[in-house]
Amino acid sequence: MTESSGNPAVLEASGLTYRAGAGNALVADASATVRAGDMVAIAGPNGAGKSTLLRMLAGLLAPTKGSLRLCGRPFKNYTPLQRARRIAYVGQLDEPDRRLSVYDYVALGRIPHRTKASRAENEQAIEEAIAELRLAGKESSPLGQISGGELQRASVARALCQKPDILFLDEPTNHLDPKAKGTLLSLLFARGITSLCVLHELALIPKLASHTLLMNRGRVVAAGRTADVLTAQAVHQVFGVDFLHLAHPTEDRVVSVLDIPVSNNHSASN
Repeated sequence: MTESSGNPAVLEASGLTYRAGAGNALVADASATVRAGDMVAIAGPNGAGKSTLLRMLAGLLAPTKGSLRLCGRPFKNYTPLQRARRIAYVGQLDEPDRRLSVYDYVALGRIPHRTKASRAENEQAIEEAIAELRLAGKESSPLGQISGGELQRASVARALCQKPDILFLDEPTNHLDPKAKGTLLSLLFARGITSLCVLHELALIPKLASHTLLMNRGRVVAAGRTADVLTAQAVHQVFGVDFLHLAHPTEDRVVSVLDIPVSNNHSASN
């Protein structure tokens, strides 16, 4: 991520800081270079500043100080339409109009391209995203009548049909069961879209993300290839838990697991 891979830089951030009012900085002096094809996980405990950093990188939150470049140009030099053709964002708290159908909601991702793409190209992009996110048969269903997991997949489908150069996702596996989480993340990262994704599922990150930004207390404490950043020592220092890599009991592969301490103290009284 920060090292040179020969691929062009898509996003370059230097010294990004965000301070709300006179309080402490929610994010301080964060720098990163994301190159084409990088699939970056942003990890850290609650309150580390992950979502704030993601929103600054996506241009949704103006930093108190620092600079941001997108595809070699200062971010501020892009018009909103130009940014929308390059960036797609899936947030935690998206609240679409529940009266919209799944098809119409996903179709919102094509708005930046309507003046350039043909009607057939727009329809194809929408239909492909709906099929890829396993929403076929739900196209006419109002958002208010589908499950939370289906709504989350519809949000991702909307972003994918936007055909962005870089995709930002803030905890995209909310409302999904464990198997569905792995399926969705595998699908996203297999597409090869340059991505930045806030994730809490540490055990999935080594399998999916090429690079990781590890945050703690508003600062980036490590950045680089996932194998170099998400070490057992680093996870223990930041999260206070053991990060183990164990042989699968029935398959020839290694699985990553977290050993989370749980108190066994129970009152003996009735």
